[in-house]
Amino acid sequence: MLQLHTESLILIASTPQTAQLAVHDPLAVGRMLECDGWEEWPPETLADVQQFFADRLAAHPDQVGWWGWYVCAKPGIVGPRAVVVGSAGACPPGAIGPLALMGYSTLPKWEGRGFASQAAQAIADWALAQPGIEQLFAETFTDHHASRKILEKAGFVVEGVSPNDSEAAESDRQGRGQLLRYRRDRSDQR
Repeated sequence: MLQLHTESLILIASTPQTAQLAVHDPLAVGRMLECDGWEEWPPETLADVQQFFADRLAAHPDQVGWWGWYVCAKPGIVGPRAVVVGSAGACPPGAIGPLALMGYSTLPKWEGRGFASQAAQAIADWALAQPGIEQLFAETFTDHHASRKILEKAGFVVEGVSPNDSEAAESDRQGRGQLLRYRRDRSDQR
């Protein structure tokens, strides 16, 4: 199973099997990965798209690593066993547009503990190490200060207002201003 490790986290790549299970029986994923906390799955921002990601992985099993990672705190960080604290991932170029896009989400119980920053850094490093990937993009709103800080810690720089700003749903925007596009280049690898 493809894994990334940070100081506090184990990121486990979704597979076609785990992605479908996460949609229909998240507790089974927890048992399979020996990771607690799946009663609260999925993170809010993943709920609407996790079936799409699962379908993409089913159609393209060679893209394991691109369609999602389970972000788990290592044993001893928040509990005696590993605990799922969120999700992260990146979509390869051409999958939903011409750009490689990254996203991340933390379960509410674990927000503000630095887990999203570590996950974003790990996913960005992984994605930019893949053949043919020269740039990675992410989007967040001007007044979503925590998300902006996460991207900046992960080495992203703001490019300006996203061309997708006018299409952002108010349920996503939640009064947080314009949608900004951030970019990190392979040459910025740390």
